[in-house]
Amino acid sequence: MTLRASKKAPGSQIHHQHGNKPNLAQYVRGQCWVSLAWVIRREKQPVALPLLTRLVPGISNTGKRVAAKTLIRAVYRLLDGRKVRVLVDSWYMRRIFIESMLARGFDVIGQVRIDTRLYDEPPKRKKGQRGRPRKYGRKYTPKRIAHLKRSMVTLPLYGKEQEVRYRSKVLMAHFLGGRLVRVVWCEFKSESGHWKKAHLLLSTDAKLTPEQI
Repeated sequence: MTLRASKKAPGSQIHHQHGNKPNLAQYVRGQCWVSLAWVIRREKQPVALPLLTRLVPGISNTGKRVAAKTLIRAVYRLLDGRKVRVLVDSWYMRRIFIESMLARGFDVIGQVRIDTRLYDEPPKRKKGQRGRPRKYGRKYTPKRIAHLKRSMVTLPLYGKEQEVRYRSKVLMAHFLGGRLVRVVWCEFKSESGHWKKAHLLLSTDAKLTPEQI
């Protein structure tokens, strides 16, 4: 977001100030931009190279997702034949956006709601069993999640080595129509040594490891 004083500036709107900066009000006037970058590795460190930026005319999440799809549509032919993973934040992790990326052959990785509905695969039907086949298996509840094996690793994240503990499973995502995805419940340790609240990451490429995601 770029701060603006004038109401006449293109796309100038009132936005919620998500950065929680103490020198700014909770709501500020500014322009919202959506940027697309290409992530590469340089000396084993990931670097994001900006490719395109688009001004969002409105303030809704829909406008941001439309802008994101427009940016990707402008460059996707350059990625023909490559293995592409689109890394986005939680604003874009909606079915309409994810399915538009899957239609181009791109996988998506991002954070979703911690209460996202996830299910086991349905049990195999017995021979001669009557009735409609089940689409989903058992639902994954907090109690079942707590029984998953928890692993702890140290990973290079945000420019430094960080301790991460996680649980992971390949499950069916209800909001994606039952598509099999790899999900990771992960927690980061704060500088004070306390574990922060858990976040849920989702990858449409179920073959990736939790550490990769």
